[in-house]
Amino acid sequence: MRSIATRTAALAIALSTAACGGGGGGADDTGTDTGVSPDTSVDTAPDTTPDTTPDTTGDSPADLPGDSPACSFADCFVRYVVDDGIEVPAYVSVADVDGDGREDLVVSSFGGLGFPLPAGQVRLYEFDVSLAVWTWTAIAGQDEGLKFPNWTTVHDVDGDSDLDVIVPAGFLACTMGGMGAACGALAWFEQDAGGWVRHDVVAPGSDLFYHHVAIADLDGDGIDDILTVGEEQGAAFPATPDRAVVQLFRGAISTVRFETAPLDLGQGLGSLPVLEDLDGDSDLDVASAEYFVEGGSFAWMEQVAPPTAADPGAWTRRVIADDVGPSVMLAFVPDLHGGGVTRPVGTNHVNETRDGIVSAVFEFEIPADPRLAWPVWPISTGIVSVAGTALAPMAAPGIFGWGDVDGDGDVDLAVSGDGDKRVFVLEQVEGGTFVTHVLAEGLGQAGGMQITDLDRDGSAEIVVTGYEDNVVYVYEYSP
Repeated sequence: MRSIATRTAALAIALSTAACGGGGGGADDTGTDTGVSPDTSVDTAPDTTPDTTPDTTGDSPADLPGDSPACSFADCFVRYVVDDGIEVPAYVSVADVDGDGREDLVVSSFGGLGFPLPAGQVRLYEFDVSLAVWTWTAIAGQDEGLKFPNWTTVHDVDGDSDLDVIVPAGFLACTMGGMGAACGALAWFEQDAGGWVRHDVVAPGSDLFYHHVAIADLDGDGIDDILTVGEEQGAAFPATPDRAVVQLFRGAISTVRFETAPLDLGQGLGSLPVLEDLDGDSDLDVASAEYFVEGGSFAWMEQVAPPTAADPGAWTRRVIADDVGPSVMLAFVPDLHGGGVTRPVGTNHVNETRDGIVSAVFEFEIPADPRLAWPVWPISTGIVSVAGTALAPMAAPGIFGWGDVDGDGDVDLAVSGDGDKRVFVLEQVEGGTFVTHVLAEGLGQAGGMQITDLDRDGSAEIVVTGYEDNVVYVYEYSP
Protein backbone atom coordinates (compact mmCIF):
# COMPACT_ATOMS: atom_id res chain seq x y z
CA MET A 1 0.00 0.00 0.00
CA ARG A 2 1.16 3.50 -0.69
CA SER A 3 1.10 4.67 2.92
CA ILE A 4 -0.41 7.78 4.45
CA ALA A 5 3.00 9.18 5.34
CA THR A 6 5.08 7.90 2.49
CA ARG A 7 2.72 8.79 -0.32
CA THR A 8 2.93 12.37 0.90
CA ALA A 9 6.71 12.11 1.05
CA ALA A 10 7.07 10.95 -2.53
CA LEU A 11 4.74 13.66 -3.72
CA ALA A 12 6.72 16.31 -1.90
CA ILE A 13 9.88 15.14 -3.65
CA ALA A 14 8.10 14.99 -7.00
CA LEU A 15 6.69 18.49 -6.62
CA SER A 16 10.08 19.86 -5.70
CA THR A 17 11.50 18.51 -8.98
CA ALA A 18 8.48 19.14 -11.21
CA ALA A 19 10.09 22.14 -12.85
CA CYS A 20 12.78 19.79 -14.11
CA GLY A 21 10.31 17.57 -15.90
CA GLY A 22 9.53 14.97 -13.19
CA GLY A 23 6.33 12.93 -13.21
CA GLY A 24 3.98 12.14 -16.01
CA GLY A 25 1.48 9.36 -16.71
CA GLY A 26 1.50 6.19 -18.78
CA ALA A 27 -0.41 5.32 -21.94
CA ASP A 28 -3.70 3.46 -21.86
CA ASP A 29 -2.69 0.87 -24.46
CA THR A 30 -3.16 -2.87 -24.10
CA GLY A 31 -0.26 -5.28 -23.74
CA THR A 32 0.90 -8.72 -22.77
CA ASP A 33 3.68 -9.08 -20.19
CA THR A 34 5.78 -12.22 -20.44
CA GLY A 35 8.82 -11.50 -18.27
CA VAL A 36 9.89 -14.09 -15.70
CA SER A 37 12.48 -13.52 -13.02
CA PRO A 38 12.69 -16.78 -11.07
CA ASP A 39 14.57 -16.64 -7.80
CA THR A 40 15.38 -20.37 -8.01
CA SER A 41 15.57 -22.91 -10.81
CA VAL A 42 12.83 -25.44 -11.52
CA ASP A 43 13.35 -29.08 -12.48
CA THR A 44 12.32 -29.78 -16.05
CA ALA A 45 11.75 -33.46 -15.23
CA PRO A 46 11.34 -35.22 -11.89
CA ASP A 47 13.83 -37.80 -10.72
CA THR A 48 12.69 -41.38 -11.30
CA THR A 49 14.03 -42.68 -8.00
CA PRO A 50 13.67 -41.16 -4.55
CA ASP A 51 16.55 -39.09 -3.24
CA THR A 52 18.31 -40.49 -0.18
CA THR A 53 19.81 -37.15 0.74
CA PRO A 54 18.56 -33.59 0.39
CA ASP A 55 19.14 -31.89 -2.95
CA THR A 56 22.29 -29.80 -3.04
CA THR A 57 21.92 -28.20 -6.45
CA GLY A 58 19.18 -25.75 -5.62
CA ASP A 59 16.55 -27.58 -7.67
CA SER A 60 13.02 -26.35 -7.06
CA PRO A 61 10.64 -27.90 -6.30
CA ALA A 62 11.98 -30.86 -4.30
CA ASP A 63 11.82 -33.91 -6.54
CA LEU A 64 9.57 -36.22 -4.58
CA PRO A 65 7.46 -35.86 -1.44
CA GLY A 66 10.18 -37.47 0.66
CA ASP A 67 12.80 -34.86 -0.23
CA SER A 68 13.98 -32.29 2.27
CA PRO A 69 13.69 -28.71 0.97
CA ALA A 70 16.83 -27.53 -0.78
CA CYS A 71 16.28 -23.96 0.38
CA SER A 72 15.52 -21.97 3.47
CA PHE A 73 11.94 -20.71 3.76
CA ALA A 74 12.41 -17.25 2.25
CA ASP A 75 14.61 -18.61 -0.55
CA CYS A 76 11.98 -21.15 -1.62
CA PHE A 77 9.96 -18.63 -3.62
CA VAL A 78 9.98 -18.27 -7.39
CA ARG A 79 9.18 -14.76 -8.57
CA TYR A 80 7.21 -14.04 -11.77
CA VAL A 81 6.86 -10.63 -13.39
CA VAL A 82 3.26 -9.71 -14.13
CA ASP A 83 4.16 -6.19 -15.29
CA ASP A 84 7.37 -4.16 -15.00
CA GLY A 85 6.13 -1.09 -16.84
CA ILE A 86 3.10 0.05 -14.82
CA GLU A 87 3.51 3.46 -13.22
CA VAL A 88 3.13 3.59 -9.44
CA PRO A 89 0.97 0.50 -8.74
CA ALA A 90 -0.62 0.26 -5.31
CA TYR A 91 -3.63 -1.95 -4.59
CA VAL A 92 -4.76 -5.30 -5.98
CA SER A 93 -8.08 -7.14 -5.87
CA VAL A 94 -8.39 -10.76 -7.01
CA ALA A 95 -11.52 -12.20 -8.67
CA ASP A 96 -12.65 -14.10 -11.75
CA VAL A 97 -13.74 -10.93 -13.51
CA ASP A 98 -13.94 -12.39 -17.01
CA GLY A 99 -15.79 -15.53 -15.93
CA ASP A 100 -13.32 -18.03 -17.40
CA GLY A 101 -12.87 -19.98 -14.17
CA ARG A 102 -9.45 -18.48 -13.38
CA GLU A 103 -8.55 -15.63 -11.07
CA ASP A 104 -7.74 -12.21 -12.52
CA LEU A 105 -5.93 -9.24 -10.96
CA VAL A 106 -7.50 -5.79 -10.68
CA VAL A 107 -4.58 -3.42 -10.15
CA SER A 108 -4.87 0.25 -9.21
CA SER A 109 -1.99 2.51 -10.18
CA PHE A 110 -1.48 6.22 -9.62
CA GLY A 111 -0.01 7.01 -13.03
CA GLY A 112 3.19 8.69 -11.87
CA LEU A 113 4.02 11.64 -9.65
CA GLY A 114 4.57 15.19 -10.74
CA PHE A 115 2.88 18.55 -11.03
CA PRO A 116 0.14 18.75 -11.99
CA LEU A 117 -0.75 15.35 -10.56
CA PRO A 118 -1.61 12.87 -13.32
CA ALA A 119 -4.71 10.73 -13.17
CA GLY A 120 -4.32 7.07 -12.32
CA GLN A 121 -5.80 3.98 -13.87
CA VAL A 122 -7.29 0.60 -13.00
CA ARG A 123 -6.14 -2.40 -15.05
CA LEU A 124 -7.53 -5.90 -15.42
CA TYR A 125 -4.80 -8.55 -15.74
CA GLU A 126 -6.11 -11.83 -17.11
CA PHE A 127 -4.24 -15.06 -16.45
CA ASP A 128 -2.95 -16.49 -19.73
CA VAL A 129 -1.01 -19.75 -20.02
CA SER A 130 1.03 -19.53 -16.82
CA LEU A 131 2.00 -17.30 -13.91
CA ALA A 132 4.54 -15.76 -16.26
CA VAL A 133 2.06 -14.58 -18.90
CA TRP A 134 -0.70 -12.06 -18.28
CA THR A 135 -2.76 -9.91 -20.65
CA TRP A 136 -4.07 -6.59 -19.45
CA THR A 137 -6.80 -4.18 -20.48
CA ALA A 138 -7.92 -0.93 -18.90
CA ILE A 139 -11.03 -0.86 -16.74
CA ALA A 140 -10.49 2.82 -16.00
CA GLY A 141 -7.92 4.56 -18.17
CA GLN A 142 -6.17 7.80 -17.33
CA ASP A 143 -8.68 9.59 -19.50
CA GLU A 144 -11.26 8.95 -16.75
CA GLY A 145 -9.49 11.59 -14.64
CA LEU A 146 -9.52 9.65 -11.35
CA LYS A 147 -6.58 10.67 -9.19
CA PHE A 148 -5.28 8.11 -6.71
CA PRO A 149 -7.66 5.26 -7.57
CA ASN A 150 -7.43 3.11 -4.46
CA TRP A 151 -8.42 -0.39 -3.33
CA THR A 152 -11.19 -1.64 -5.59
CA THR A 153 -14.12 -3.86 -4.61
CA VAL A 154 -15.22 -6.43 -7.21
CA HIS A 155 -18.96 -7.09 -6.91
CA ASP A 156 -22.04 -7.70 -9.07
CA VAL A 157 -23.46 -4.24 -8.49
CA ASP A 158 -26.30 -4.36 -11.00
CA GLY A 159 -27.41 -7.96 -10.45
CA ASP A 160 -26.76 -9.14 -14.01
CA SER A 161 -24.54 -12.07 -12.96
CA ASP A 162 -21.25 -10.56 -14.03
CA LEU A 163 -18.75 -8.69 -11.89
CA ASP A 164 -18.40 -4.93 -11.75
CA VAL A 165 -15.62 -2.87 -10.14
CA ILE A 166 -16.10 -0.17 -7.49
CA VAL A 167 -13.28 2.39 -7.47
CA PRO A 168 -12.75 4.73 -4.49
CA ALA A 169 -10.28 7.54 -5.15
CA GLY A 170 -8.45 10.57 -3.88
CA PHE A 171 -5.79 11.47 -1.35
CA LEU A 172 -4.52 14.40 0.69
CA ALA A 173 -1.69 14.90 -1.82
CA CYS A 174 -4.12 16.54 -4.24
CA THR A 175 -4.39 19.61 -2.00
CA MET A 176 -0.90 19.47 -0.53
CA GLY A 177 0.45 22.95 0.08
CA GLY A 178 -2.61 24.52 -1.53
CA MET A 179 -1.22 23.69 -4.97
CA GLY A 180 -4.17 21.68 -6.25
CA ALA A 181 -7.85 20.90 -5.89
CA ALA A 182 -9.54 18.22 -3.82
CA CYS A 183 -9.78 14.94 -5.73
CA GLY A 184 -11.92 12.56 -3.66
CA ALA A 185 -14.26 10.40 -5.75
CA LEU A 186 -16.27 7.19 -5.72
CA ALA A 187 -17.28 5.49 -8.95
CA TRP A 188 -18.20 2.04 -10.17
CA PHE A 189 -17.53 0.55 -13.57
CA GLU A 190 -20.24 -1.66 -15.02
CA GLN A 191 -19.09 -4.65 -17.05
CA ASP A 192 -21.15 -4.46 -20.22
CA ALA A 193 -20.63 -6.49 -23.40
CA GLY A 194 -16.90 -6.70 -22.87
CA GLY A 195 -16.53 -3.00 -22.06
CA TRP A 196 -16.82 -0.82 -18.99
CA VAL A 197 -19.42 1.88 -18.30
CA ARG A 198 -18.67 4.41 -15.58
CA HIS A 199 -21.18 5.56 -12.94
CA ASP A 200 -20.29 8.29 -10.43
CA VAL A 201 -21.56 8.02 -6.87
CA VAL A 202 -19.28 10.86 -5.74
CA ALA A 203 -17.99 12.96 -8.64
CA PRO A 204 -14.29 13.89 -8.55
CA GLY A 205 -13.58 16.96 -6.44
CA SER A 206 -14.79 15.83 -3.01
CA ASP A 207 -12.89 17.16 0.02
CA LEU A 208 -13.25 13.67 1.49
CA PHE A 209 -11.16 10.96 -0.15
CA TYR A 210 -12.01 7.27 -0.13
CA HIS A 211 -9.74 4.23 0.05
CA HIS A 212 -12.03 1.20 0.19
CA VAL A 213 -15.69 0.21 0.46
CA ALA A 214 -17.70 -2.66 1.93
CA ILE A 215 -20.94 -3.89 0.37
CA ALA A 216 -24.00 -5.10 2.28
CA ASP A 217 -27.71 -4.42 2.66
CA LEU A 218 -27.50 -2.45 5.88
CA ASP A 219 -30.93 -0.80 5.77
CA GLY A 220 -32.83 -4.03 5.07
CA ASP A 221 -34.54 -2.94 1.86
CA GLY A 222 -33.16 -5.79 -0.22
CA ILE A 223 -30.66 -3.64 -2.13
CA ASP A 224 -26.94 -3.62 -1.39
CA ASP A 225 -25.48 -0.42 0.07
CA ILE A 226 -21.95 1.01 0.09
CA LEU A 227 -20.30 1.49 3.48
CA THR A 228 -17.10 3.52 3.41
CA VAL A 229 -15.04 6.07 5.34
CA GLY A 230 -14.30 9.51 3.93
CA GLU A 231 -11.10 11.10 5.22
CA GLU A 232 -9.56 14.55 5.07
CA GLN A 233 -6.32 15.91 6.44
CA GLY A 234 -6.72 19.19 8.28
CA ALA A 235 -4.94 22.36 7.25
CA ALA A 236 -2.11 24.05 9.12
CA PHE A 237 -3.41 27.55 8.36
CA PRO A 238 -6.07 28.29 9.20
CA ALA A 239 -5.82 25.38 11.64
CA THR A 240 -8.44 22.71 11.01
CA PRO A 241 -8.47 19.16 12.41
CA ASP A 242 -8.21 15.93 10.50
CA ARG A 243 -11.48 14.13 10.07
CA ALA A 244 -12.82 10.68 9.29
CA VAL A 245 -16.53 10.11 8.63
CA VAL A 246 -18.27 6.75 8.28
CA GLN A 247 -20.72 7.08 5.39
CA LEU A 248 -23.50 4.96 3.93
CA PHE A 249 -24.51 5.33 0.30
CA ARG A 250 -27.85 3.55 0.13
CA GLY A 251 -28.60 1.26 -2.76
CA ALA A 252 -31.22 2.55 -5.16
CA ILE A 253 -33.17 1.41 -8.21
CA SER A 254 -31.55 3.78 -10.67
CA THR A 255 -28.83 3.89 -13.29
CA VAL A 256 -26.26 4.90 -10.68
CA ARG A 257 -27.57 2.14 -8.33
CA PHE A 258 -26.71 4.17 -5.23
CA GLU A 259 -27.95 7.40 -3.69
CA THR A 260 -25.36 10.09 -4.23
CA ALA A 261 -26.10 11.88 -0.94
CA PRO A 262 -24.61 9.82 1.90
CA LEU A 263 -25.93 9.16 5.37
CA ASP A 264 -23.19 10.03 7.87
CA LEU A 265 -23.11 7.28 10.51
CA GLY A 266 -20.56 8.92 12.79
CA GLN A 267 -17.06 10.31 13.22
CA GLY A 268 -14.06 8.02 13.37
CA LEU A 269 -12.58 4.83 11.89
CA GLY A 270 -10.30 4.78 8.86
CA SER A 271 -9.37 3.94 5.30
CA LEU A 272 -10.17 0.21 5.12
CA PRO A 273 -13.49 -0.49 6.90
CA VAL A 274 -14.81 -4.02 7.31
CA LEU A 275 -18.27 -5.24 8.30
CA GLU A 276 -18.49 -7.81 11.09
CA ASP A 277 -21.08 -8.76 13.73
CA LEU A 278 -18.83 -8.09 16.70
CA ASP A 279 -21.41 -8.12 19.49
CA GLY A 280 -23.34 -11.18 18.35
CA ASP A 281 -26.68 -9.43 17.95
CA SER A 282 -27.17 -10.51 14.31
CA ASP A 283 -26.56 -7.12 12.74
CA LEU A 284 -23.38 -5.79 11.15
CA ASP A 285 -20.98 -3.47 12.92
CA VAL A 286 -18.05 -1.61 11.32
CA ALA A 287 -14.39 -1.85 12.32
CA SER A 288 -11.07 -0.53 11.05
CA ALA A 289 -7.69 0.87 11.86
CA GLU A 290 -7.62 4.63 12.44
CA TYR A 291 -5.09 7.12 11.10
CA PHE A 292 -6.87 10.47 10.87
CA VAL A 293 -8.40 10.18 14.35
CA GLU A 294 -6.55 11.98 17.13
CA GLY A 295 -5.33 9.42 19.65
CA GLY A 296 -6.85 6.53 17.70
CA SER A 297 -5.34 3.19 16.69
CA PHE A 298 -8.13 0.64 16.14
CA ALA A 299 -11.86 1.04 16.74
CA TRP A 300 -15.30 -0.26 15.80
CA MET A 301 -18.78 1.23 15.55
CA GLU A 302 -21.59 -0.71 17.14
CA GLN A 303 -24.86 -0.67 15.24
CA VAL A 304 -27.41 0.24 17.90
CA ALA A 305 -30.29 0.99 15.53
CA PRO A 306 -30.34 0.26 11.77
CA PRO A 307 -30.32 2.99 9.14
CA THR A 308 -33.49 3.79 7.24
CA ALA A 309 -34.29 5.72 4.08
CA ALA A 310 -33.89 9.10 5.75
CA ASP A 311 -32.05 8.31 8.97
CA PRO A 312 -28.53 6.95 9.61
CA GLY A 313 -29.72 4.94 12.58
CA ALA A 314 -27.66 4.90 15.77
CA TRP A 315 -23.98 3.96 15.90
CA THR A 316 -21.54 4.12 18.82
CA ARG A 317 -17.77 4.23 18.42
CA ARG A 318 -15.93 1.68 20.60
CA VAL A 319 -12.16 1.62 21.17
CA ILE A 320 -10.32 -1.59 20.33
CA ALA A 321 -6.86 -0.21 21.17
CA ASP A 322 -5.55 3.34 21.35
CA ASP A 323 -1.96 2.85 22.49
CA VAL A 324 -0.11 1.55 19.41
CA GLY A 325 -0.15 4.73 17.37
CA PRO A 326 -1.78 5.62 14.05
CA SER A 327 -2.72 2.45 12.20
CA VAL A 328 -3.47 1.39 8.66
CA MET A 329 -5.31 -1.96 8.48
CA LEU A 330 -7.50 -4.29 10.53
CA ALA A 331 -8.84 -7.61 9.25
CA PHE A 332 -10.78 -10.51 10.73
CA VAL A 333 -8.87 -13.59 9.57
CA PRO A 334 -10.94 -16.80 9.34
CA ASP A 335 -9.50 -19.88 11.05
CA LEU A 336 -6.26 -18.08 11.91
CA HIS A 337 -5.15 -20.72 14.41
CA GLY A 338 -7.56 -23.49 13.40
CA GLY A 339 -10.75 -24.53 15.09
CA GLY A 340 -12.81 -22.39 12.76
CA VAL A 341 -12.24 -19.30 14.92
CA THR A 342 -11.93 -15.91 13.25
CA ARG A 343 -9.32 -13.67 14.87
CA PRO A 344 -8.46 -9.98 14.34
CA VAL A 345 -5.07 -8.96 12.95
CA GLY A 346 -3.90 -5.40 12.36
CA THR A 347 -0.94 -3.22 11.43
CA ASN A 348 -0.03 0.10 12.92
CA HIS A 349 1.81 2.67 10.80
CA VAL A 350 4.49 4.48 12.76
CA ASN A 351 8.14 5.42 12.72
CA GLU A 352 9.92 4.09 15.78
CA THR A 353 12.55 6.83 15.67
CA ARG A 354 9.99 9.60 15.42
CA ASP A 355 7.06 8.20 17.40
CA GLY A 356 8.72 6.03 20.04
CA ILE A 357 6.18 3.26 19.32
CA VAL A 358 6.97 -0.27 18.18
CA SER A 359 5.93 -0.86 14.55
CA ALA A 360 4.45 -4.31 14.08
CA VAL A 361 1.72 -6.66 12.99
CA PHE A 362 -0.61 -7.27 15.91
CA GLU A 363 -3.03 -9.99 16.89
CA PHE A 364 -6.08 -9.20 19.02
CA GLU A 365 -8.39 -11.17 21.23
CA ILE A 366 -12.07 -10.22 21.17
CA PRO A 367 -13.25 -10.21 24.80
CA ALA A 368 -16.59 -11.62 25.89
CA ASP A 369 -17.81 -8.02 25.98
CA PRO A 370 -16.30 -6.43 22.84
CA ARG A 371 -17.14 -2.98 24.17
CA LEU A 372 -14.11 -3.33 26.45
CA ALA A 373 -10.55 -2.81 25.23
CA TRP A 374 -9.19 -5.84 23.36
CA PRO A 375 -5.98 -7.58 24.45
CA VAL A 376 -3.34 -7.03 21.78
CA TRP A 377 0.20 -8.29 21.20
CA PRO A 378 2.79 -8.09 18.37
CA ILE A 379 3.31 -11.17 16.20
CA SER A 380 6.03 -9.80 13.90
CA THR A 381 9.64 -8.87 14.55
CA GLY A 382 12.02 -6.44 12.91
CA ILE A 383 9.68 -4.49 10.65
CA VAL A 384 11.09 -1.00 11.13
CA SER A 385 10.76 2.02 8.86
CA VAL A 386 13.75 3.96 7.64
CA ALA A 387 14.13 7.20 9.54
CA GLY A 388 12.84 9.52 6.83
CA THR A 389 13.07 13.29 6.86
CA ALA A 390 10.78 16.26 7.39
CA LEU A 391 10.07 16.35 3.65
CA ALA A 392 9.99 12.59 3.31
CA PRO A 393 8.41 11.03 6.42
CA MET A 394 8.29 7.24 6.51
CA ALA A 395 6.27 4.71 8.51
CA ALA A 396 5.82 0.94 8.80
CA PRO A 397 4.31 -1.56 8.34
CA GLY A 398 1.67 -1.39 5.58
CA ILE A 399 -1.17 -3.61 4.41
CA PHE A 400 -1.22 -7.41 4.60
CA GLY A 401 -2.95 -10.51 3.28
CA TRP A 402 -3.47 -14.01 4.60
CA GLY A 403 -3.53 -17.59 3.35
CA ASP A 404 -1.58 -20.85 3.43
CA VAL A 405 1.61 -19.75 1.67
CA ASP A 406 3.67 -22.89 2.26
CA GLY A 407 0.96 -25.53 1.97
CA ASP A 408 1.30 -26.87 5.50
CA GLY A 409 -2.37 -26.40 6.37
CA ASP A 410 -2.23 -23.25 8.49
CA VAL A 411 -2.61 -19.53 7.81
CA ASP A 412 0.40 -17.34 7.07
CA LEU A 413 0.56 -13.58 6.44
CA ALA A 414 2.16 -11.52 3.67
CA VAL A 415 3.04 -8.02 4.89
CA SER A 416 4.22 -4.85 3.20
CA GLY A 417 7.04 -3.16 5.09
CA ASP A 418 6.02 0.11 3.44
CA GLY A 419 8.55 2.53 4.99
CA ASP A 420 10.64 -0.55 5.70
CA LYS A 421 11.71 -1.26 2.13
CA ARG A 422 11.13 -4.99 2.37
CA VAL A 423 8.26 -7.44 1.95
CA PHE A 424 7.67 -10.03 4.66
CA VAL A 425 6.04 -13.41 5.13
CA LEU A 426 4.91 -14.27 8.64
CA GLU A 427 5.09 -18.06 8.66
CA GLN A 428 2.82 -19.67 11.22
CA VAL A 429 4.64 -22.44 13.07
CA GLU A 430 3.79 -24.90 15.83
CA GLY A 431 1.90 -23.37 18.71
CA GLY A 432 0.24 -20.68 16.62
CA THR A 433 3.23 -18.35 16.69
CA PHE A 434 4.75 -16.59 13.70
CA VAL A 435 8.28 -16.38 12.31
CA THR A 436 9.04 -13.23 10.30
CA HIS A 437 10.84 -13.90 7.00
CA VAL A 438 12.04 -11.36 4.42
CA LEU A 439 10.47 -12.23 1.07
CA ALA A 440 11.96 -9.33 -0.91
CA GLU A 441 14.53 -6.61 -0.31
CA GLY A 442 14.47 -3.14 -1.80
CA LEU A 443 10.76 -3.05 -2.61
CA GLY A 444 9.71 0.09 -0.76
CA GLN A 445 6.06 0.97 -0.23
CA ALA A 446 4.89 -2.36 -1.56
CA GLY A 447 1.20 -3.15 -1.98
CA GLY A 448 -1.04 -5.92 -3.18
CA MET A 449 -0.30 -8.59 -0.54
CA GLN A 450 -2.99 -10.89 -1.88
CA ILE A 451 -2.58 -14.61 -1.17
CA THR A 452 -4.59 -16.80 -3.52
CA ASP A 453 -4.30 -19.78 -5.87
CA LEU A 454 -4.00 -17.98 -9.18
CA ASP A 455 -3.22 -20.93 -11.43
CA ARG A 456 -5.61 -23.37 -9.70
CA ASP A 457 -2.85 -25.90 -8.96
CA GLY A 458 -3.82 -26.33 -5.31
CA SER A 459 -1.21 -23.99 -3.81
CA ALA A 460 -1.42 -20.27 -3.13
CA GLU A 461 0.71 -17.48 -4.56
CA ILE A 462 1.43 -13.97 -3.23
CA VAL A 463 0.66 -10.92 -5.39
CA VAL A 464 2.92 -7.94 -4.62
CA THR A 465 3.09 -4.47 -6.15
CA GLY A 466 6.21 -2.31 -5.99
CA TYR A 467 5.09 1.31 -5.82
CA GLU A 468 8.57 2.78 -6.07
CA ASP A 469 9.72 0.25 -8.69
CA ASN A 470 6.70 0.26 -11.04
CA VAL A 471 6.29 -3.52 -10.90
CA VAL A 472 3.69 -6.19 -10.17
CA TYR A 473 5.08 -9.56 -9.05
CA VAL A 474 3.72 -12.98 -8.19
CA TYR A 475 5.66 -15.15 -5.71
CA GLU A 476 5.18 -18.92 -5.66
CA TYR A 477 6.45 -21.16 -2.87
CA SER A 478 8.46 -24.03 -4.42
CA PRO A 479 10.63 -25.88 -1.87
